[in-house]
Amino acid sequence: MSKNFFKKEEFIKFLPKNGVNSIDSYTNYVENADKYFRNRLFEIVENIFNAKSLDALDELREIGEELFEIIESASKTHYRAGFMKYLDFIEESISLSNHLSTISISLKNIKEEVEKEENVYNANKTYIHFSSDIVKDRLFGRLISQDRYNNNDKIIFPIRFIKQYFYKTGEEKYFDKIINDKIKNIIYFVNDTPKKVKDLKELEIDITDGQIFINKEKIYTKTDTNTLVPFKTKLRILKEITIDHIEPISTLLESLDKDEYNQFNLITNEFRKRANGDLDRDNIRILSTQTANDEQFRNKINSAKLKEEFEKINAKIELQLMLNTYNSKKGTK
Repeated sequence: MSKNFFKKEEFIKFLPKNGVNSIDSYTNYVENADKYFRNRLFEIVENIFNAKSLDALDELREIGEELFEIIESASKTHYRAGFMKYLDFIEESISLSNHLSTISISLKNIKEEVEKEENVYNANKTYIHFSSDIVKDRLFGRLISQDRYNNNDKIIFPIRFIKQYFYKTGEEKYFDKIINDKIKNIIYFVNDTPKKVKDLKELEIDITDGQIFINKEKIYTKTDTNTLVPFKTKLRILKEITIDHIEPISTLLESLDKDEYNQFNLITNEFRKRANGDLDRDNIRILSTQTANDEQFRNKINSAKLKEEFEKINAKIELQLMLNTYNSKKGTK
């Protein structure tokens, strides 16, 4: 197992079909990212690819997010972009194989190495600092992975598919703007005063007790019982900061009239047909990629109407930052 696995030629073909024209730059970014994984990135990805494990791929994304926050390089933003796009390529390759495995892939060793580097990086610090760009990038990644589906004949919201559809039809800037605008309006609390992420300039975590500060102000989180408590993390990492739907999106989707959302209804029916049964976490991910890669189906979609419906749904969604512990207790939203 070696760098031979890179699948460089296939990656080069993938890039322009998925919103990237700077092909040489992105291949270089991936090769440079590999160096920060101790030249083991392609070995790790090969193991994940052979196991057909999207869960392990998601874990690698999270490890990469942590790694690119702490490395000292003026180009780390570029390396991160290349790394993330490369994992998107691997996810597509796995999904198009129409097979997921239950084989467990352990990334324990590389995760432990990154954690050791984090400990060194944060040594002698009182606060762990995250820039506005890092925080918003992390929230972007969260939002574009929050597929919502049901098996009660209501409209579904497969955000992975929507992203891939717009990227493959040359509308990546449109999609990114919609998501970034949504991020700007995410609520957080200073005492009981709601504020918005659009004004976030920096986020800091107090090493001593895990308290989170935004723009030097102590912030609070809603609990699963809707009370406000100080927003404190246990692990001192951004992963513990999640996005919560204030109104459960399942409730929102159930309220939508299919006749008013005929493009989403078209997509929903296609997913149900391809699933040949109930939708679940794994098949919604596979079907998102397979359906987005089906040019014949993409051509059935009226892009202008899909945009209109996508914006109408987004206008109904209200989001807030929440500690993962409380968000988990609320359940899937």
